[in-house]
Amino acid sequence: MNDLVNISPKVLAQLTSPDGNIQPFVREIFLSDALLEGTLYDETRAIFDKLTTGKEVEICNEENKENSSVIVQLNGIVLGWLPNNQACIISQLISAGKEIICRISNARQYNEFMTDCHKARISIKIYMID
Repeated sequence: MNDLVNISPKVLAQLTSPDGNIQPFVREIFLSDALLEGTLYDETRAIFDKLTTGKEVEICNEENKENSSVIVQLNGIVLGWLPNNQACIISQLISAGKEIICRISNARQYNEFMTDCHKARISIKIYMID
């Protein structure tokens, strides 16, 4: 491709995905914001410092569930679940083969009742690749 037209490396980098495939017409469609449920800081402590704004995390349907549970994880560690009112739609899109990605928009820890149980508040932005 580079033999036919002289393309600058900056333009080529913008058109290629991380795996090297050229995807000039791909766009991210914003679907929703979500505050994850079921997050405990003790379970995410090992990776909590990696949860920076804009960090892409995995989103998938939870296996072995009759209902539409959607989990969000990083490196195999479950960060939390989507709220039920959003999980139904996102689960259907994932099941239909749509590529769904999500990114951290905010992550912080807190101790609600001054106990030993620290919690994490993790918000994400969900996008569909089209």
